[in-house]
Amino acid sequence: MMATLLILRGRIRHYFERHYTIIRGILKGLVVLVVLMLLTGKFPDGFFSDYRWVFPVVAVACGFLPDAIGILSIVAIVGIEVWQISAVQAVTLLMMIAIFFLLFGRKAKDQWYMLISVPTLSALQMGFSVPVVSALFAGPSLIPALVMGLIVRFSLDAVSEYTATAQRIAGDSNMFAPLQYLINYIISNRLLWVALIVYILTFTVVYLLRRANFKYSPQIAILVGTVVLYTLEMVSNIIWELELNLILTSVLVLVTMGIAYLFQFMHISLDYHGIRKLQFEDDEYYYYVSAVPKYNVAVGDKIVTKILPEDVAEVTAELREEVEKALAEERGIKKEDKKIEEKKAEEKKAEEQKKAEEQKKAEEQKKAEEEKKAEEEKKVEEEKTEEVKDEEKNEPSESVPDTKDTVKPQVPRNKSKKKNRGRKR
Repeated sequence: MMATLLILRGRIRHYFERHYTIIRGILKGLVVLVVLMLLTGKFPDGFFSDYRWVFPVVAVACGFLPDAIGILSIVAIVGIEVWQISAVQAVTLLMMIAIFFLLFGRKAKDQWYMLISVPTLSALQMGFSVPVVSALFAGPSLIPALVMGLIVRFSLDAVSEYTATAQRIAGDSNMFAPLQYLINYIISNRLLWVALIVYILTFTVVYLLRRANFKYSPQIAILVGTVVLYTLEMVSNIIWELELNLILTSVLVLVTMGIAYLFQFMHISLDYHGIRKLQFEDDEYYYYVSAVPKYNVAVGDKIVTKILPEDVAEVTAELREEVEKALAEERGIKKEDKKIEEKKAEEKKAEEQKKAEEQKKAEEQKKAEEEKKAEEEKKVEEEKTEEVKDEEKNEPSESVPDTKDTVKPQVPRNKSKKKNRGRKR
């Protein structure tokens, strides 16, 4: 199953890279069209109710224009629809969006995506998926956009409900009656405050668990985040009597979990180009390494050359490598850990060998010093012995008598014998 998904993903990716401009333009145009139809669907008697053909034209144009043009087109069309109902409410809504843009929107493009996705997915009853999925790929900087998206969503609901109330008649004489109705609706709506609490807490829990350094942290973050979301919804329903549909809420939470796991699998489990965090140690230090791919460097600091595989062998080799990585992850074996362990084993072996060589060298040096010391001691003893012999030779002997007085001249034996022989005769 994993190998099939990897092969399919590789083929889709290569096809997308070859036709990047056309495919992205078509997808972006479809997204703009769906968003316009969902957001303006709250106003059946709006300005564009008789001009629905404008939406496909705008969607096609936005598909091949910068993303900012598409976002501004959505805001403008929704603003015109609200203006058709109440000019004061339209101005108020546009001012809130402008203030948000000046504070947060100009810093990150993801802020605008979050601002549009909350009311759009809420119209499809899939608003629960926004905090769970967004926390898997973004940081706390998106929380202001999440809050602003909820405010826009309930503001559009307030404008839609205002069209069916009798206060719209009173608004003809009182210019600020629509604004008062909008403010009262936002302040007194318990669903808005419950949604703010639930979305922010769910986003925070998923983000913190996803950033934790333990195995399968994204999967655990999705599970815990959806449980927290469901628990908060049920507790809020009991405390404030929100009259939520328990069966529908349970089904939506399960669908949210499935969508989050699908995004996590397709983007994280099959993505080997993200930031890698490694931890290892030796005898003296702990090492915490973050390996950042080169393509994450700022555009001004790099030159990107796209190389599209034209040979089937290259594609097959790449897919084979991805399959091996996926199978290794399934068995719980990470190549990075294996390399680190091998490196540590080699370092330990080299260190032991170095210690043995140093110990052997020290023993040899010690032995040489002992031999040298023994030779020096032997040489000193020989010198002492020679000195003693020299002293004995130089000292006169006391026991030898004076030969001048005591020694008498001896007669040779031959002469004495001759004399004796003469006497005998």
